[in-house]
Amino acid sequence: MLHGTQLYLEVPSSCLPIVYSPVYNITFMGLEKLHPFDSGKWGKVIHFLKEEKLISDRSIVEAREATEEDLLVVHTKRYLNRLKKMMSWCTCGCISRPTFKLSASLLDIMGKSKDISQDLRKKIVDLHKSGSSLGAISKCLKVPRSSVQTIVRKYKHHGTTQPSYRSGRRCVLSPRDERTLVRKVQINPRTTAKDLVKMLEETGTKVTISTVKRVLYQHNLKGRSARKKPLLQNRHKKARLWYN
Repeated sequence: MLHGTQLYLEVPSSCLPIVYSPVYNITFMGLEKLHPFDSGKWGKVIHFLKEEKLISDRSIVEAREATEEDLLVVHTKRYLNRLKKMMSWCTCGCISRPTFKLSASLLDIMGKSKDISQDLRKKIVDLHKSGSSLGAISKCLKVPRSSVQTIVRKYKHHGTTQPSYRSGRRCVLSPRDERTLVRKVQINPRTTAKDLVKMLEETGTKVTISTVKRVLYQHNLKGRSARKKPLLQNRHKKARLWYN
C-alpha cells in the first residue's frame, strides 16, 4: 500500500530547501562535546551559513512534526510498531527512573523563581551560538523574547551572563537626618513618630511612619506607650476618708 504526505508541499518560494529546528541540537550539561559525533552539528552548520550570509531566518523552512501517515512513506508499519513498543517499555520499565531524573534536572535548569538561572542563561547563549534565532530560543526554552535578547546582548558586550549587581533603592533619609531623629528623641523621649514625620516634611523630606520607626529601632530606640493612671473620682475619695 502506497502512502502519501502533505508535510512540506506548502513551502514559500522564497525559502531554500533547508529544514531546520533548534530541537535538532541535543545537548545535556556539555556531555555532547565528548561524543565523537557532535549532536549539535546541525546548529553549527546553520550558524556558519548565516555568518557567511548565505542564508537567513526567512529562507529556512521551519521543521514540522510528522504524522504517522508521513512516517509510513519512508518506514514500514512493523518498524513503527516496534518503536511504539519500545517507548511503552521505557515508560514502565527500568528506563523510567533515568527519564524522571532527566526531567527533574530540566526543571532545575528552568528555575522556579522569576530570576533566570545561570544554567538557563548558558543554554540561551549556546543556542544563539548554534545559529538559533531569538524567537526560536524563546519558544524552545519558554523564556520571554525580551529576556533572551537582553542575555544575548549582555554576552556580546561583556562576555558574561552573570546578572548585574543590584544596589537596591536609595535611602530616603541621609545619615544627617537619622542623627537628627535620634537627637530629638533623646532630648524628648515623649516625641512620637508622627511628630518626627511632620518635622521632616517641613524640611522637604517625605517619609512614612514605618521608616522613622525602623531608623529609631536601628539605633536601639524602641517605642513605648505610657500606662494610663485613672483619676480619682468622688466615690474613691469618700472611700479613702472612710478607710482612714
